[in-house]
Amino acid sequence: MERTALQLMGTDDEPPPPGRAAAMAAVVAACDLHNAQLLADRGDPERVRQALNRAEGTVADMLRDMHALRAEIGDVQE
Repeated sequence: MERTALQLMGTDDEPPPPGRAAAMAAVVAACDLHNAQLLADRGDPERVRQALNRAEGTVADMLRDMHALRAEIGDVQE
């Protein structure tokens, strides 16, 4: 999954367009959530918290980028 996120990022020096950035964030969040579950299965609550914190931050980024894409097409105001 992380390889997919890297492919979505591309090699541009410019930031990716909001739709691509949101997709990339979704893949990264999925990886963090999967990791959190694996750590929970192993009984490591501190590392679960860290993985969940990363996932929550990435989900926030994804929502911001989704909103930016909606604003770009005129569905919402910025």
